[in-house]
Amino acid sequence: MAKHLITGIPLDELPDNFQEAIRVTRFLQVRYIWIDSLAIVQEPFGDFAKEADLMHKVYRYSHCNIVAADSEDAYGGLFRRRKPHQILPVEYKGTNTHHNLGEKAWTIVPADLWEKELLSSVIYGRAWVFQERILSPRILHFTKHQIFWDCGTLSACEVFPKGLPFPLDHKASTDRHWRGRLAKSTVSSNALVGVIDNESSYTFWMSAVQNYTECELTNQGDKTIAIWSIAKLLRDFMNEQYAVGMWSEALEEQLAWRVRDTKACKRMPELDANIPSWSWASIKGAVVPQHRLAKRPYKITDHDEAVVGFAVKEETRQGDKEPILESRTLALKAHINFGRLVRGQEDQDRLHFPSKISTDTVEVDVFLDTPRATTCIDPEHCAFVILAASATPNTTNTPQARQTYSGVGLLLIQCRTWFAEQERLYQDYKSALAGVEPSREQRWRLDAFEKLMLQQSERVMKMGWKIECMYRRVGALQFRDMDEQTFSSLTDDGHREDIWLE
Repeated sequence: MAKHLITGIPLDELPDNFQEAIRVTRFLQVRYIWIDSLAIVQEPFGDFAKEADLMHKVYRYSHCNIVAADSEDAYGGLFRRRKPHQILPVEYKGTNTHHNLGEKAWTIVPADLWEKELLSSVIYGRAWVFQERILSPRILHFTKHQIFWDCGTLSACEVFPKGLPFPLDHKASTDRHWRGRLAKSTVSSNALVGVIDNESSYTFWMSAVQNYTECELTNQGDKTIAIWSIAKLLRDFMNEQYAVGMWSEALEEQLAWRVRDTKACKRMPELDANIPSWSWASIKGAVVPQHRLAKRPYKITDHDEAVVGFAVKEETRQGDKEPILESRTLALKAHINFGRLVRGQEDQDRLHFPSKISTDTVEVDVFLDTPRATTCIDPEHCAFVILAASATPNTTNTPQARQTYSGVGLLLIQCRTWFAEQERLYQDYKSALAGVEPSREQRWRLDAFEKLMLQQSERVMKMGWKIECMYRRVGALQFRDMDEQTFSSLTDDGHREDIWLE
């Protein structure tokens, strides 16, 4: 540290990527370059916890972001060596062709290779890179075959300098649109406020979460801080509180997020120890956020029959520091229902329970957060609650059914059931590591397990007999056109009870 700060860092001691990024910076006649792994002092005595909260400013106010899209690590190099004027006439969209731009001929590669190259450069493969792509005003992507350009108005490359054709551009256009609006919001706080829902800031957030959760993240403990840079900008003009990936407005609907592919998702102690199960950030895997509908005749409430909400610690309600929850538990007044989990076509799970107006069985779609074997759920006695629903007038003129309902809900398990499984997994994990020196990742997991054990002890002491009323989320459900009597039985005020969702 002292040597680098006093005498400097010899250029030839830096990894290839860093050296070549410096060459690009000099070519652009820019005086400074910011490289996070050099500018932020790394573990174990680093300042990452402090600097991570400020990274949104670094990227948002940068001149240009340089991406080594085809490099596995810092030593891969930005530039791929190729012979000048090399022409590879191969098929793209059904034609054998190549383009001659000026004095140089550039390769036209097959559509599937274009797609792969675009995915590596424009669709960003790593979660930390996601905030760079969204926040940076302009980006240079160095890929295997050529350089791509991205800004708020254009996505282009050497072969298509005037803009990518639609089959390639549609993947980048959404983020390009929002990047442009984010840049404008430095001048006007209205830049992200649209006149229709499709232009709203929450719509942008939904898109951001879907793209972000599809990315890889080496340390799952960084799950919320890696997207905080984007949430910070939205919070400043949405006039809402934010924490662990969720917003304070219409929280009850946001709780119904679902995973994109149950088989590919899992819960990890590294996430469970810090993030409540009701947040999408508690899952490793791609998720689909839930729309927030403005008008709902039915919404679940808290214990005082007020709006469901969370609170964040006073010192994190404003400023650059990521918000911290005062409590991980949500207070809900809900009617706990039970159904039978049934495996349907294409391994899609469905929930069955009796109808109130016939001998038929009501079926609703469910989306488990993780594979059923890992949920501790009892498929014959599966607990669920309704979160929110809309009513549609019944056009059949049936007196007994004035309207039907469509909405969302949650699948639940009791915390004590879940914790018993975590304790078993903890003992198995310790036994597997007995007599060996754990790696850094294994140490992280052990620490997370130990934190979970301590949290459970504290929870039992604090809640006492109320521990039986504590639940965890294990999935979401959706239903359409449910008859009025069945819906009323699932939301019966006379059978609602105070529960806690952790």
